[in-house]
Amino acid sequence: MSKNRTDSNRLAGTPADLWQLAQPLLASPVSRKRYLVGVAAPARKAPAAGLSALADYSALAEPRIPVLALTREQTKGLLDARGVHEQTSADEADLEVEVWSYEPGLLSKGPAVDRLSLYLSLREDTDERVRSALDEMMRGVEW
Repeated sequence: MSKNRTDSNRLAGTPADLWQLAQPLLASPVSRKRYLVGVAAPARKAPAAGLSALADYSALAEPRIPVLALTREQTKGLLDARGVHEQTSADEADLEVEVWSYEPGLLSKGPAVDRLSLYLSLREDTDERVRSALDEMMRGVEW
């Protein structure tokens, strides 16, 4: 009986297959983007996200301004810091913050957000360079 029970709890397919099947059910972790100026270097220790993280995982060039992932609470704390100001667009900013719906470092094993969450955050991007870099990054996923 325990054999059947174990077998019935197992998902069919490889992890890569399950990832593909789950795609329609998964949402981007990014709830909002904010463009900031005046952020001190120690506050920039959050995981790289967006195009900055994709540049870490692929041959894509670094974006003009770095992109970091923070929770809503971390972002509020950063915005409350003296000298930090929000801009309406990236044109005048020196940092882009992606506000994530969960702790971005939770699944990360390095200086950038994890590959699967990054994929979800960028999968709607229509830029062919980004699409190609996403494909390159996903080939590096160890299932």
